[in-house]
Amino acid sequence: VDLFVTDKKDRLTNELETQKEDLELLERNLDKERQLDLEYTAAVDIVGNIFVGSLNLGLIQLLDFEAVVIINVTVVLLYFIFRVCWFELELNQAFWEGFKDVPFEPAKELEATNVFKDFSSSLIRHSFLGLGQIALIGIYGWGLWEAGLPDFSQRRVYGFYWAGVLLEVAYVVGKGVRKQSVHDEDQFWSTALTLRGSEKRLRVKAEHGEEANSPMKLESALNIQIRFLLSTLVNTAGVSLVILALPIQLAGSGGGDGQPDPMDLVLNVVAAFYIFELDDLDDAVTFEVLDKEQVAVAEAPPSSEEVLDEMHQEMKRLKEG
Repeated sequence: VDLFVTDKKDRLTNELETQKEDLELLERNLDKERQLDLEYTAAVDIVGNIFVGSLNLGLIQLLDFEAVVIINVTVVLLYFIFRVCWFELELNQAFWEGFKDVPFEPAKELEATNVFKDFSSSLIRHSFLGLGQIALIGIYGWGLWEAGLPDFSQRRVYGFYWAGVLLEVAYVVGKGVRKQSVHDEDQFWSTALTLRGSEKRLRVKAEHGEEANSPMKLESALNIQIRFLLSTLVNTAGVSLVILALPIQLAGSGGGDGQPDPMDLVLNVVAAFYIFELDDLDDAVTFEVLDKEQVAVAEAPPSSEEVLDEMHQEMKRLKEG
């Protein structure tokens, strides 16, 4: 019997070690795939932004300045409309019946990286912040329109334009703008929008050792819709508009003598990018998506044993204090 038990134990140990090695190998492969994906995304961002910068400069030479601005604004507005409509279609199961075999499956957790995604905070307060950011983006575009076409007869103006393209690339790649404004937004809102009128609830995920928070129900579908529109307007459409316009704006960064001013360029870059930092959270908030059964368990009154245990813990803390 002892030999049998020992042999069985050894075999189970070997199987567990083999499974552990397989999991470690799988994790390494996934890490490599993620790294390759990040490098591919960075390469696409670099090539794409340089191409768009070159295209805009070419269009300025061929067309008038106002036409180029109108084209850029139109592209951004169409992109915004497309994304809003896409989310609505993505959640429409009838639309997808002929396109994909696997139905849409909401995520189990949501990570809020800006105030619009933080459902535990006040919508009214953050709506004013969002409207303020939209106003700043609008004023930015108005100022660009009023400044008119930079004087490309000066070589320094060309230098400032290409400096704007390089700074735009640095910001987009360094901050992972495309991942944040496309992938992360898709992942978050594809699930969040399914909560409209559903019995599911959100709960702020407790850190290790902390007491679990109470589930909260999103009573208003309008609450989610407003947050979605503000987040998309600011962090998708607004970012795209400013990034497209940045090289042209920097090319017109002039001092009092009408010559391009390097210090003015620095201030303009910092001010433009700071607009999109205003709604960022210092620490991301993670929400758990609870279904009906999980809500019932979370809201169930504590058992007598749990109450007694909590009382003992409190008495122990008081004695130690």
